Amino acid sequence: MTINYDHRQHTLHALREATESVLSSSSHGGDELTDDLPDRAREAALRLLSVRERSSRELADRLRDKGFPTEIVDDLVVRFSEIKLLDDERFAREWVTSRAQHSARGKSVLRQELRHKGIPSTIIDAALESLPSELEEDSARRLLSRKLRAIDPDSLSDREIYRKQQRRLYNMLARRGFSSELAQRVTQDTLTEHRANSFLK
Repeated sequence: MTINYDHRQHTLHALREATESVLSSSSHGGDELTDDLPDRAREAALRLLSVRERSSRELADRLRDKGFPTEIVDDLVVRFSEIKLLDDERFAREWVTSRAQHSARGKSVLRQELRHKGIPSTIIDAALESLPSELEEDSARRLLSRKLRAIDPDSLSDREIYRKQQRRLYNMLARRGFSSELAQRVTQDTLTEHRANSFLK
């Protein structure tokens, strides 16, 4: 991932230099201003990609929102895809790994997020398949560990309180896209471990 990032940053820098050279040598007459549109669209795209990687549709939508014509945007997306500045497969893999690690998102929510970003279903399936199951489970466990800090382990000896907390934590994991099997198992394990702490005092 580091190699891809460094390569992308180098390519962004080279393309930005070329774009700025064209822009600085251009006058701003009426016809020439129209001719500059592809260069200005390219610079806008480079600025967006320098912040973070984006899907093809994300970039296209942002450029159209900025007022660039569809034909220029479509041509730019094709050209950037050819030189791998845009790569929906790479984007999807990096997205699911980052969101699973740092934002505690399970596969069903990740699928929805990628669909929203215009990633095709076949690419989504492959990206989710590549996500290690242990990474997803570790993410769920870390999330619950943070939530358990606010729960007195002694209170879990009360069966009603235990069940209430179990439902609350399970529902939280389910909302974040974790499967019912994983959510149930991790919730049970972490609550049992937390309750055991009251006997170790």
